Amino acid sequence: MIFTIVIVRGLDYFLVVNSAVPEIKRRNCFKCGYEGDIAETRCPKCGKPLKTVKQIRILGGILVFLGAFLILFVGAISVFVWSLVNKASTDGHKSFTGTRSDLVLIFGAFAFIILFGVVGLIAGLWQLIFGRRNKILVWVILGLGFIFVIGGILISVFLNR
Repeated sequence: MIFTIVIVRGLDYFLVVNSAVPEIKRRNCFKCGYEGDIAETRCPKCGKPLKTVKQIRILGGILVFLGAFLILFVGAISVFVWSLVNKASTDGHKSFTGTRSDLVLIFGAFAFIILFGVVGLIAGLWQLIFGRRNKILVWVILGLGFIFVIGGILISVFLNR
């Protein structure tokens, strides 16, 4: 920490902290797990960027918002589509011309996206509460994303046959 000596009209000397030097804050490294109260912005063990607890909590708040948005938005779409399909079957007019397996595929995709939102919401809450990221939840989110992309590719390949 660098201190500057300042003279103010007739008052004695006093110390002022130089604002150019980064503050000492609790910082976390996601890669190697280092945690400490330091001013550096790079991990002393692995060299990756460190995040402060405040930064992690802000990202957690964003995750909570996005997870809740996915859950509510896709949930509302699911209810709307279900009401359209049910209406078509009760009044005799066919607005949905797909098969039962098409419905399973559509609602399976909706459920998967809602699951993705739930895991994101849980990960965000974890970050808000504890001020650090949970590696298991991050891997679950990445795994779900991978499964969603690969599953979409496989389904499109089999449907185009």
